[in-house]
Amino acid sequence: MGKIRIAALGDEKKQKQQKEKASVRREQKKARMGIPLPEKKPQAEKRVETAEAEPKPVKGAKKEVQAEKIEKKPTSKKKTALSKHPHSKRYLETLSSVDRKKVYPQNEALELAKKTANIKFVATIEAHFNLNKKLSVKSSDSLKFEKKAPLAHGKLGKANQKSEELKLALEKMIKTIGVGNIAKLTLSSSMGPGIKTDLK
Repeated sequence: MGKIRIAALGDEKKQKQQKEKASVRREQKKARMGIPLPEKKPQAEKRVETAEAEPKPVKGAKKEVQAEKIEKKPTSKKKTALSKHPHSKRYLETLSSVDRKKVYPQNEALELAKKTANIKFVATIEAHFNLNKKLSVKSSDSLKFEKKAPLAHGKLGKANQKSEELKLALEKMIKTIGVGNIAKLTLSSSMGPGIKTDLK
């Protein structure tokens, strides 16, 4: 485990020398580890300081409690890579071609969704429905309803298909859900911006 040091009992000089060596060794070890050494104060000074700092409480006197003012530093939100560049250049270019406030007619929205599908693979044209209430309609292959929120999503087809085929798929979805149940309709291509679309 460690070295066994033999101490000679009765020899006071050797005991003092061993204590001094041990204390020097401890200080050297603390210095190597970077631990600051405490400053030694005489015992008499310590007693005087404590007497001055803490006066004895008088019986029957009320203690005054002072609230310390804590200065709060303003918390600054660290900017991450996502907050600096939330979207790619390609997405921002396609977004500039879409008016976010305008509600497009179905034919125009489908054509615009095809144009915004400028990615390396063949994009899928999707329809996203915001509903007035949750519906208990079974999800089909092309149309899926969310359980927790009144939303529905459907795949109309690929961007290389004819607009007429995509429009027929969209009309079928609207008929399945019901025009009265739909609050908002948005069309989009894969990794493309949303296009607000009219129901008729």
